[in-house]
Amino acid sequence: MFTKVCRSMLFYRVILCVGALLLLFFTGGRVEELAPIAMGIVLAISLGMAVLKDTRRLTLPFLLLCLLLIFCYDSFSVFIAYAWLFPFVLIGVAVHIIRLRPKFYWGASAWGLAAVAVATLLGGVGVIPASDYFRPVALGYTMALGPLLVLAYLLMKNEMRTVMDERSFM
Repeated sequence: MFTKVCRSMLFYRVILCVGALLLLFFTGGRVEELAPIAMGIVLAISLGMAVLKDTRRLTLPFLLLCLLLIFCYDSFSVFIAYAWLFPFVLIGVAVHIIRLRPKFYWGASAWGLAAVAVATLLGGVGVIPASDYFRPVALGYTMALGPLLVLAYLLMKNEMRTVMDERSFM
């Protein structure tokens, strides 16, 4: 049984990684071609958040999405057209949090991660011009690398704690 699960997870990971590499190869990193695919991945991850109890399977698609979006840094004008999808993302995360009712455990690295989030938010104050600091793309990256990373940590910490608690009762 354990071997079968490991093989299926390996197959899942290989398929996702090969798919991401093929996307990069066939789109050439062009934002106009990557944006709809990236938004489809965002919707799939949001649906997974709403439906799946085991969100660890969504970590790799999320990381691959980040890899794809590296090529889209200065493309706010392309992605703003997909702003209508944002409520679906919020609904997916809200359903996940409401359905699972996580107990947010602060692990040993939580305070360090929170300090890094604050430093990320305030890192450019006084150094870069306000016009650059408050650009939508810069704010998006700052929020993703700061508070949203802490939220992701708390969600994953909760899930790992739940998995370890379940194993201790077996």
